[in-house]
Parts: sequence; structure tokens; C-alpha cells
Amino acid sequence: MEILFELLLGLLELVMELFLQIGFEWLADKSLSGLKRVFGWQPRPQGTFPAWFDILGAIAIGAFCGGISLMVLPHSLILSVPLRVVALVTTPVVAGLVMSALGRRRIQNGLLIGPLHRFFCGYTFALALALVRFFLAK
Repeated sequence: MEILFELLLGLLELVMELFLQIGFEWLADKSLSGLKRVFGWQPRPQGTFPAWFDILGAIAIGAFCGGISLMVLPHSLILSVPLRVVALVTTPVVAGLVMSALGRRRIQNGLLIGPLHRFFCGYTFALALALVRFFLAK
């Protein structure tokens, strides 16, 4: 019974970390969309900037959001170190998949997508956030 409780607790910790990453990614996407509207920035045609430019932006914004998350939640959501490593590997992949699925849905609805709606940018955002939390959370 105790083993089952530990497994459920570990799974809950992983899910909370995943929701934290997806939540910050969603907030970053909405903030960037709001800035585009406020300043009147027009969507740029695909291929205007190289892909690495979007990836560097996703890393920078992800690391920034990781720092913000440490101000709100200074302690790690995952207690065991091996489970933190598992979360570091798995949750960015899942967050990238979720963001790319949201991007596909936006395309189907005729809406524009941003860089975070593509898998690799969503993944690098979540990985940067997870790395900041992994190394700096108490």
C-alpha cells in the first residue's frame, strides 16, 4: 500500500511540473500575442527569419519564465532527485507536443500561430524553464 502511495505521489508531482510548464508557455504565448496587438506588429511570412532565431527566443523566454516561476514557487515541486531527472527529460517533450497540438488546432480554425506553437520551439521553451527550475529550485 505504501508503494502505491509513493507511485501516485510521484505521478502527481510530475503532472504538477508539466502543468507548470504548459501554464507558463500559455502565458508567454498570450503575452507575446498581446504585445503584437499593442504595438501593431504584423505576422511575418514563414522563413523571414532563420529557425534558430525562434529557438533562441524560446530559450530566452523560457529561462525568464523559469526565473519568474522560482519567485512564485521557490521549492521544487518534485521531491526525489531521480524523479526530477525524469521530469527534466519527459515534461518538455510533452509540453512541446501539447503546444504543437494547439498550433494544429489553431491552423484548423483559421488562426495564426506563433513560434511557440511548433514542437521544437515549445520543447526548447519548456526545457529552458525546466533547466532553470532543476538547477536553482531549493
